[in-house]
Amino acid sequence: MAERNYIQVVDLRVDPENPRLAEASNGQNKALRAIASELGEKLIALADDMVEEGTDLGDLPFVVPMKEGEYLVVEGNRRLAAIRALESPEIFDGVFTKSQMQRLRALSGRYHENPLHELMCVVVKNRQEADHWVRLRHTGENGGRGRVAWNAQQGANYRTRIGEKPNAAKQVLDFLESQNKLDAAARREVPITNLGRLLHTPEFREAMGLGLENGKLELLAAATKVAKALHFVAKDLSKSNPKRTKVDEIKTSAQRIKYAKKIPKSIKVKASIAPGGGRAILEDGRLGAKKKQKSPRPVNRPREMLIPRSALMSIDHDRIASISNELRTLKLEKAPNAISVMLRVFFELSIDYYIDEESLSSIKAANLAGKGKGVVDELHRRGKLTKGQRTAFTSIFKKESLLGPTINDMHAFIHSRDLTPSPVDLRAYWDNLEPILIAIWTP
Repeated sequence: MAERNYIQVVDLRVDPENPRLAEASNGQNKALRAIASELGEKLIALADDMVEEGTDLGDLPFVVPMKEGEYLVVEGNRRLAAIRALESPEIFDGVFTKSQMQRLRALSGRYHENPLHELMCVVVKNRQEADHWVRLRHTGENGGRGRVAWNAQQGANYRTRIGEKPNAAKQVLDFLESQNKLDAAARREVPITNLGRLLHTPEFREAMGLGLENGKLELLAAATKVAKALHFVAKDLSKSNPKRTKVDEIKTSAQRIKYAKKIPKSIKVKASIAPGGGRAILEDGRLGAKKKQKSPRPVNRPREMLIPRSALMSIDHDRIASISNELRTLKLEKAPNAISVMLRVFFELSIDYYIDEESLSSIKAANLAGKGKGVVDELHRRGKLTKGQRTAFTSIFKKESLLGPTINDMHAFIHSRDLTPSPVDLRAYWDNLEPILIAIWTP
């Protein structure tokens, strides 16, 4: 009968008949390399998670006793391969790329600070005793006998419960249910991923009378009008609608903008409240109290930090947000060199992020000046920059300019041994670049 026991990791052996392998392997190292070749980056991701979080106690390996105190792993070979990779990265030299091996060696160094000596396993007398459970783990739901994955809505519920960033689509569905526009059955028919795509498109939110502040949706018009518009969209996306709009029709930003423009005028909502002053959609679809619109704080000069408090940006990328936070806290007088380099990095990463998010493939391979000009043109096309701003920013991407910073100047922040920008210069640089960066980081 199966039992749970701690087994020494050194005594575990990879299954040469592992279904992940195209053919049986002779020898442990050959089997491990074959698993790594099949999984690639996924194996390194698993190794990384093991270093950070440990092993999954809710998903135990199944092992069969062998001779001389060894155990054959009949379920859990991927985890064992990840452990072996952390123990001895060189086993996989030639299987992983050079950069992957560098990451694996770094993870191995951290792993050996607190290595895994034993592993909780389910010990069975033979393969047949494990077959039922192995099959259920790897062959889908099996009518409910196997693992039933969460759908998109259930995943969103979980992320909300653990305090992750609010899910815009869930907020809308909660709101519609509280307004008696959807019942539970109709709600399940609305693809939450498709609705979320639309809600993260400014042009669509404008057509719905919605704003977005700190990840939370807010009503910029009467609740009844907004509910009517959102209900129209929910019915249009519903899986029960044979003429529904499908994911391939709203995959790109351009398609979603086109979708917003085609919404009937009788459905579109005209905002009557300025962004930031609307009523937030709370948990369970309830509405928050009306807010007084905040007046923008005046910029005080000379300021101690590079980025003023008035520069509001909603940055949803962890590293870029961290750089922004540091530029808001480091003092210009004390760290002008560090700030100048970080400003250059922040600018380029912001440009590259926008190119990837908006799929601007035509400029992706250009140099920084070419990418910057292309992003400014796109921001102008979308109404985020005025014609005058677009013309003014063109000078930034020229080799020389008397009007403000240039790409060459920012390159010099990193590569010149002789350039030391003053706090006055850096304030001027930020003030010139600020409208571009705010336009990039405003939903």
